[in-house]
Amino acid sequence: MTLNEYIVEHFYGRLEAGKHQPDGKACILEAVSAWKNMSWTDNPEVLNTWDLRPLNDIAVPSDLRTHWMPQVYAAYADCRNWPVDRKQTVVISLILALVREIIAEMPGLHEPIRNQCRQVHTLSEAARAAEKAAAVAAAAAAAAAEAEAAEIFIKVCKLWIQAATS
Repeated sequence: MTLNEYIVEHFYGRLEAGKHQPDGKACILEAVSAWKNMSWTDNPEVLNTWDLRPLNDIAVPSDLRTHWMPQVYAAYADCRNWPVDRKQTVVISLILALVREIIAEMPGLHEPIRNQCRQVHTLSEAARAAEKAAAVAAAAAAAAAEAEAAEIFIKVCKLWIQAATS
């Protein structure tokens, strides 16, 4: 039985975020431990994989998690046995791709910073680009929160005035 078939049969076809008891709900690592007939665990060391819990626990609909996490697990199954140079290559590739494809597309970035992120080739370039992007994104998020707070403040003031003058 494949992992996907096992998830359908034993977990109602759904993977969940978080840690669970063996009660019909599971994250990817718990599902793998049950599928492999091991003691119930979400411990990546016991399962000989990288810690997939932070990715599994991102707040996304369960159908997305259920579709993608078995594929991610398959890509990293037994990765603790990989040679050190392969582990390093994968980590560097992940970091560069995250900066190029995720951080570069964060809302509120100025085009020069966006382009700097898209063109990184080394870890030091990635670190500098991500630092600039984080600073801009934080400022943009603060400005958006301030604008939203101002909008809510105005609505509340209008409601108070309306309630007092009706």
